[in-house]
Amino acid sequence: MCLGGPSRSSSPSEAFSKEFDQAIADGKKLIAVGKFADALPLFERAGRSAHDAGDLDREAIALIFSGNCDMQLFRYRAAIVALAKGGQLANQVNDRTRAGIAAANIGQVYWVLGDFTQAEMKQREAIRLLGQSSRSDALAQADRK
Repeated sequence: MCLGGPSRSSSPSEAFSKEFDQAIADGKKLIAVGKFADALPLFERAGRSAHDAGDLDREAIALIFSGNCDMQLFRYRAAIVALAKGGQLANQVNDRTRAGIAAANIGQVYWVLGDFTQAEMKQREAIRLLGQSSRSDALAQADRK
């Protein structure tokens, strides 16, 4: 699947959007059945395509999904890198929900690694960002972790 190539019947941006959305949906289906290693390349390719298209919002989405897969595959360094970049991009497009989710997930990685100071700092950042989110359920979910 080429995420960036235009089809004959639609504009390049329409084709990119459709293919990106399909890759994310396919990756989510794989995650739902625990196939993180199979989902990861879909999210990584989607992220590269979003980057090439200059779509920061979609690049953030793909990076956060990639980071979550890396986390499940015990690839903690890669998870932190992807989640941090995804969170940074989410902040750039004023998506406090995704930025907060990325920070919370980085905090989880630090927790697993035993770096409780970093974990606490990231969880506080997540709560701050999610408190600024337009999604009222996001902060409530973070408070339960």
